[in-house]
Amino acid sequence: MKARMLTGNLYIADDSQLVADSRRAAILTQRFNTSDPANFKAHGAIFHELFGTLGEGVVIRPPLRCDYGYQTRIGARTFINYGAILLDVATLIKLAQMFSF
Repeated sequence: MKARMLTGNLYIADDSQLVADSRRAAILTQRFNTSDPANFKAHGAIFHELFGTLGEGVVIRPPLRCDYGYQTRIGARTFINYGAILLDVATLIKLAQMFSF
């Protein structure tokens, strides 16, 4: 099912691998959301574990939620404000191909 999801095909999200991936993202986002807001070193470590790509100087304000994290690419000096929800079951590139953006 994960391979189907990653290629933009229909999939069942209760597949054991996807459930484990989702749980991993939930644990990491909870860790970030409950961390010391001034501990940027800890935030960076969590972000590097959570996201597929992370540029320098990224600032994200909690709370944060995401499906899986590893599909998300965040460029340098990006600012993401409070309450972001990242629905990352497919990359933007894949979505553009599917919908001809």
